[in-house]
Amino acid sequence: MIPHRINVKFFVENESALDLMALGAVFHRWIQTAAVPGLLIDVADYKHVPQGPGVLLVGHDGEYALDLGNGRSGLRYTHKREWPGDSLSERLRLTWQRALLAAALLADEPSLDVAFRTDEVEIAFPDRLRAPNTDETLTAVHDELITTLRELTGDDAVSIARSVGDVRRPFTLLVSIPSEPSLADLLTNVAAVSV
Repeated sequence: MIPHRINVKFFVENESALDLMALGAVFHRWIQTAAVPGLLIDVADYKHVPQGPGVLLVGHDGEYALDLGNGRSGLRYTHKREWPGDSLSERLRLTWQRALLAAALLADEPSLDVAFRTDEVEIAFPDRLRAPNTDETLTAVHDELITTLRELTGDDAVSIARSVGDVRRPFTLLVSIPSEPSLADLLTNVAAVSV
């Protein structure tokens, strides 16, 4: 299974401190300064949509969002085109790296008071043709994903569980990282893994 789209979401730890108005200004500054990888195009405001994408930074090859979906706020990066490789592992590494970098930048942003959890991360595959939301998909990708996530997190006890629900929804996994590494530790692990 090689999906055309993957997203990684780092959950916000302190949701009550979220300031989505300030986040829009930060995303605009990221466009001006090329703060994150990729060709960045525009910022869209979806704060009015319940459990929607919140504030979205649209790019050519990927999108960054402070996503409010599924009742859990988080920084979500979705990679959608111009992949560096053809394996699931390579695609997950790239998506994870970009999501992690954006989360670390937001956590360090002086105009925001946001922190991210590192014990749980959501990975979704919004590509129903190549990644149907079934147990068979989980069986097909489990070993490759676990191996890749152990490299990215530095935690041999990392585990994944399928978010069970409507099969029409994207195939979604909840990654459990028992060691709760810091964002800095995760960035160090990612730097050690070639993308």
